[in-house]
Amino acid sequence: MKEDIMQILGKYCRKHAGLAAKAMLAVTAAMATAGCSDNSNDKEIWRLLKECDTYYNLSDTTERWPAALAKLDKMLEGSNDHRALGEYNYQKSCYDVTFTDGEKVPMYLEKSRYHYLKTDDNDGICKVFLSSTQYANSIMENDSAMAYIAQAMPYMAHNDSMRGQLLGEYIVGHIMKGDMRTAVEKGYSTCKLLEQNRDTLPYLIANGNLGIAYRRLGMTDSAMVCYTRALNLALPFGDNATTAYIYNNLSVLYCEIKRFDEALDYAEKALAYASNSEDYNEKYSAIANKASALGGKGEYAEAVRILSEAYKDMAEEGAAVVKTKFISYITDYSLKMNRTDSVEYYIREGEKLAENLPQNSTSVLGLDVSKINYLMFNKDYAAALKELEDLGKITSNTPMPIHKRLEAMADCNAGLGNYSKAYELTKLAAAKSDSIRNEAAENKLAEFTARYETKEKELEIAQLKKEKAIHDVHMARLTGTLIALALGVVIVAIFMLYRRKTEKQKKEILRARNYIAGMESERARFARELHDGACNDLLAIGMEINMPDPSKERIASQIRELRTSLRLISHELMPPSFRVANLNEILEDYLQHLSAPEIKTNCTCSGNGWEQIRKEVAYEMYRIAQETISNMVKHSHASNLEVTLTKTEENLSLVIKCDGQWQDNNKPEGIGLRTIRERALSIGGDLQISPSDGNITISISVKDFTEAADSRKQ
Repeated sequence: MKEDIMQILGKYCRKHAGLAAKAMLAVTAAMATAGCSDNSNDKEIWRLLKECDTYYNLSDTTERWPAALAKLDKMLEGSNDHRALGEYNYQKSCYDVTFTDGEKVPMYLEKSRYHYLKTDDNDGICKVFLSSTQYANSIMENDSAMAYIAQAMPYMAHNDSMRGQLLGEYIVGHIMKGDMRTAVEKGYSTCKLLEQNRDTLPYLIANGNLGIAYRRLGMTDSAMVCYTRALNLALPFGDNATTAYIYNNLSVLYCEIKRFDEALDYAEKALAYASNSEDYNEKYSAIANKASALGGKGEYAEAVRILSEAYKDMAEEGAAVVKTKFISYITDYSLKMNRTDSVEYYIREGEKLAENLPQNSTSVLGLDVSKINYLMFNKDYAAALKELEDLGKITSNTPMPIHKRLEAMADCNAGLGNYSKAYELTKLAAAKSDSIRNEAAENKLAEFTARYETKEKELEIAQLKKEKAIHDVHMARLTGTLIALALGVVIVAIFMLYRRKTEKQKKEILRARNYIAGMESERARFARELHDGACNDLLAIGMEINMPDPSKERIASQIRELRTSLRLISHELMPPSFRVANLNEILEDYLQHLSAPEIKTNCTCSGNGWEQIRKEVAYEMYRIAQETISNMVKHSHASNLEVTLTKTEENLSLVIKCDGQWQDNNKPEGIGLRTIRERALSIGGDLQISPSDGNITISISVKDFTEAADSRKQ
């Protein structure tokens, strides 16, 4: 998920990219003005400075504010009152960020810092350094922001409220630099400090930023705690822009766990609150999140439409970060629809925008991922591989999960004909994918779904080897006796028998090993099914329960979906019992209970004597059908699926056909197809895969499928 940095900035930039919102500065302004009049020799100057501060906090649009500043300009001409000059330049920066393009803001803040540092007014020093830090973060000058924080900290020893707000900016700076771990380390203590001081708005924003850092580290549960805590306080607090900010973060989180309906709902809520607050950054972040949710649901055309319209609206005033994120989404979704006419244009636009952004920012890295996708789409695998390798050098703010990057590198190597390297990268990607997920849960799954079968097959291999060794000894003795008796013909016959049995044992050993490999791949598949399905369903239910306004209907619906998902996984995990039913009966029952209402299924079984089929042949044929049908249902977008099982005296055949689209047919075979081939090979089956325009057909034919046939072969 490409995170929008402007969601971080937009929380306090209400009109222009510059100083903090008036709400953020209400506390600091009060502290600055409270101690001004008592120590000043010129009460009129401080009276006017207080008026300017009031006009700023009230968003005064009359001529009173500029008139007061004009009077101050004349009264302070030639003055050596550093305190008054520091406050005057601070008020000039406030006016410029409110009514101009903000170009002079850095100059006024620099003058304000210079004068305030010549005084003993710690509150004034803290205030101007806080605003300087916020401004530096808003224009993505994070190093400057960090320097301001370091300079300001010695003056904040007795001002917990200011220190909490400044540390909040510390979180923002590290998130923008991509250093999520430091952001988390500082964020927790910052939220505690702001909570103790009852600084509501900074506390809300700090929780939102801490949630972003947790989410980028893959700590979804911790991020959800931060967002829920902030939302429960934001709704009654009544700040629309901050509420929109929290809802936007929730939308991103739900997209990442593939709960796209909920993500769309939160994006709509964010858009409504942002529109009420007229917050530019949150509005366009909400539009981007809405498009992301639509894209997750496969509604690419609608996602591109709303992104393109919004992109045109912000052509003149849009921030580079937001526009770059829009470009990433537009190019990715256009590629999914095979619409490449505008992709090159948008990528060029993105590269121009990226020139003025930090190269390790999330938006720029997201654009790099889009360029990689475009290169791979055009089969420029060498260039794409180089970009992926460069991407792997980034350690603090990776735009792609490591297993996704390794999978893409495997595809590039396969496209270049480096199949051995592609295979190694695919195995490494699977291992990394497992480590990213909940390792404890997946280890349990591996233990309870495959350990027994794997151990059993290992023992079977050991027994076969032992029998072979004993057989070799017996045959050696027999051969010696026959040689002694000079029975040449018998020797030849025995040798042929020995060779035939040895080959059979080798095949049995190979078959057992292939079976173990198939079990391992099935174990990984069911692990993914549980993690991506049931685990995310449970997380979503927990999130919904913790919401301020949980929907009982939605929770009930989610529980029903979870129950259906677990029943299907349980049915697939349970091995068929061929002692009480035959292959044709078990296959028909599986299709009748297939959980795919959008696909029309038909099963035809013809022939007699199903009980003659060897148990291992029936089992492998059933698992091949199960794996094939599951893949077609999930990936082919088919509307009709037909299964034909035919048994004759000489042949047992299975044909599975659907009217879907073959996915990624130029890529190396995935785990599913490799497992099917290994299963077919283990029972001596002839497997044929025939993808064509609008149809997919997978067929397997086995000749030696009965006990009689097997004995004849021997």
